[in-house]
Amino acid sequence: MSTEPSRSHSAAKADPGLRRFLIRTAIGGIPLGCILLAVLYYCLIIRPDLVGDLGELGKIPFDREYARQMYRPVLSGQRKVDYARGEAMSPVVTIGDSFSQQNPNGFQNFLGDMLGHDITNIPFDFHKTSPEQGAADLLATGFFDNHPEVEWVIVETIERDLVDRWLAVEFDRARSNPPVKYRREEDAPAEGKVQESLGRYFRQGVDWIKLSTGIADSPVCSVELSEECFTLAGKESRLYFYDQDLTRISASDDELAAVAGKISALRDRFADKGIKMIFMPAPDKYELYQHLTVDNPYPARPLGASLSAALDTLDFVVNPLPELRRMLDNGDKDIYMADDTHWSAKGASAAAAMLHRHMTGM
Repeated sequence: MSTEPSRSHSAAKADPGLRRFLIRTAIGGIPLGCILLAVLYYCLIIRPDLVGDLGELGKIPFDREYARQMYRPVLSGQRKVDYARGEAMSPVVTIGDSFSQQNPNGFQNFLGDMLGHDITNIPFDFHKTSPEQGAADLLATGFFDNHPEVEWVIVETIERDLVDRWLAVEFDRARSNPPVKYRREEDAPAEGKVQESLGRYFRQGVDWIKLSTGIADSPVCSVELSEECFTLAGKESRLYFYDQDLTRISASDDELAAVAGKISALRDRFADKGIKMIFMPAPDKYELYQHLTVDNPYPARPLGASLSAALDTLDFVVNPLPELRRMLDNGDKDIYMADDTHWSAKGASAAAAMLHRHMTGM
C-alpha cells in the first residue's frame, strides 16, 4: 500500500506549526533588531560628538571644536613620562589618580617645563589599589631603595575620594608586587582589541538607550550658574559635573584628624628614605563652582573647606583650591573644562606653578 497520502497529510499538518514558529521568531526578533539599529545609530551619529569624560559618562553630545581647543597642547614638548619597568626615574615622581594621568596639558607637563626636566609618573591599576595605598606599598617593598635619584614625590588625590581612600591606607601590609601600570608592557593581540572595542561600543549603545529613555539615571548632573564660567557656545553658564562629587559632602573631625595623620605618616616614611613628599588635593569641579549655582537642587558641600582647615596647615600640602577660586573670582573662564571633570590647561598650569613655588622656595 502507498504511504504518499499519509506523508502529504503530515506535511500539511506541520506547515501551520512551522508558520507559527517563524512568525513568533520574527516578532521576538523585533526588539533585538530595534536595539541593534539604535546601537548602530549611537555608534555612527551620537558617539562621534561624545567628547570629554562627562560626554562619555552621560552620553551627552558636546561641541567637538571646544574640545579640540581644550585638549590642544599648550607646550611643544612632553615632560611627563610614565614609568617603565627597571628604568631610571627623574628627580620628581608623581603618584595619583586621573588628575595625574592627563596628557599633554596635565600639571606634570607644566611643572617639568618650569623645572627644566622630565617628571616620572607612576600610574596604578585603580581597579586593584588606590594610588595612596600604592605609594605606601612601594615604600614597604623597598621600591625606592633602588631609585636613589628620586628627590621629590608628589602624591595627588581627587577631593571626593580623599577621606575614604586615605582612611583605608594600610602601612607595611604584605604586598610584594603593587599593581603598577608599567609603560611598554606587552600589548593585547589585535584580534582581542577589536573584539573588546566591539563589545564596548555595544555596551555604550545600550547605556545610551537606557539614558535616553529614562530607564537609567544619568551620572552627569547639571545646574545653571550666575556667571559665564565657560566658553562652550550656548552653555557658557551651565555647570556639568559628575554625580560622584556628591557621594561624600562632609567629614567628621575625627575622620579629618585620621586622614591628616595618615598623610603625615606617609610623608615621614618618604623622609626616612631621604625623599621629600608633597601632597596635593585636586578639587572637584562641583567644589569650585558650587557657590555660583542658581536654584541648585543639589546639596551644598562643605568638604573642601573642612579639608583645607585640616590640611593646609601642614607644610608639605599644596592645595590649589584657594588659587583656583581667586582666578574664578577674577573672571577667568574654563578653569575646568565644560565637558569634563578635570581642570583645563589653565587650571593645571596654576597647580603646577604652586608646586614649583613650593619646591624652589620662590
